[in-house]
Amino acid sequence: MTTSDAAGAGTAESLLVTAEDDPTPLVLSLSRTVRAAGRRPELRAAAATLTGVIGVRSSADHQSATFRSSGGRIHIVHGVSADADLVIGWDAATEFELRTLPGQDDERIAVLTAVLNPPLPPWQDAATRFWRQTGSDPGMPGKLVVRCTDTGEELALGDAPAGVILAGGANQLARTLSGLGNLFDDLYAGALSLAGTLPQLSVLCGAHWKVKFHG
Repeated sequence: MTTSDAAGAGTAESLLVTAEDDPTPLVLSLSRTVRAAGRRPELRAAAATLTGVIGVRSSADHQSATFRSSGGRIHIVHGVSADADLVIGWDAATEFELRTLPGQDDERIAVLTAVLNPPLPPWQDAATRFWRQTGSDPGMPGKLVVRCTDTGEELALGDAPAGVILAGGANQLARTLSGLGNLFDDLYAGALSLAGTLPQLSVLCGAHWKVKFHG
């Protein structure tokens, strides 16, 4: 942790999010989501109030994680720790929608729910951030054109003469390019469309995983 991190941790202006040394995909995704929430002042301030050891456990499979929170520092590890003072149900099919268990009225549930479900940015901002994180990676197309089918607006990223076109509704573009869901699944379901080659599809799916787990 840098000196500035140490000085700012514990305030509404700073939120330090860390993960275990060998994180699972769930831990990586949770960490990315909390960092995204931390870019919004109101959610950063809310997250800084979290204290204690909070476990989240999937209702559909064996995925689980634990948040250790204190003074604006949140450390996330896999599994539900034995010393967790609150355990919340979680439905993996709906990203991070938390489900309270009978008898739970802990105010931290509402805070964590808000932090794990930050508002989506405008699709243009999500696309720009996606390209900034992945555009120079090996194999990426030299140009990505993102087309909003709601309005017909296009955003061209990269300066190559040709590339790929990713199209969809504003909300879906914002979700996918922010690292939510799964790009391949979104394309397969018809929520998005891609004009490009199979190798380009492959590298874009890899880029999406990078944003999902490390953005």
